[in-house]
Amino acid sequence: MFCSQCGTPLAEDAVYCSECGAPTRNLRDLEKGGSSRQEQTPEACRESVKDKFSGGIKSGVIIAAVTAGIAVLILLLYTFLLKPQTPQDTVRKLEKAVSGLDTDGMLACFDKDLQDKYREEMHLEATGVLSLAGSLGIGPDVAFKVTDTHYDEDKGCTVLIDYKISFMGNEDSGSATLHMVKKGKDWLIDSGDTGQFLEDWV
Repeated sequence: MFCSQCGTPLAEDAVYCSECGAPTRNLRDLEKGGSSRQEQTPEACRESVKDKFSGGIKSGVIIAAVTAGIAVLILLLYTFLLKPQTPQDTVRKLEKAVSGLDTDGMLACFDKDLQDKYREEMHLEATGVLSLAGSLGIGPDVAFKVTDTHYDEDKGCTVLIDYKISFMGNEDSGSATLHMVKKGKDWLIDSGDTGQFLEDWV
């Protein structure tokens, strides 16, 4: 359809010319009651376009927010559930467990054989002075520092650490060698010279 005034091509359902604003035959049909189409003024056309544009922006913002949320969720899952641990992570866990007098946390750093070996001694110790100190929130000052890591060919590694522990007026420091094995995504202590710092707790 074309405008009868200026000849501009128009949509078949246009009521006014988008160029000169002249009414089209559709308006005349509406005025005569010969059409059920709703009146569409130039202002109504502009508002319709504006609504569609703002609606598109809102949809884009929602999609971006959902995408960002999914990305954060995937990152958290990877960090806490899927990311492989390192021997240094195990040393940090052990340091935290010793500092908090957390015998279960200490045991979790060892493989099953050593857990069985140390469990009874650690829990007996935890029922005495350590239990009382832990309940009062009194824990030792602990510092473990990994100085070297050597990886074996059989999914194992040797970790050299320097340690310093101060607790209830006693202080101990030195070096220790820990041998670890990879179990699933975790590195667990399975043997080695645990050193005096572990003998004090297990």
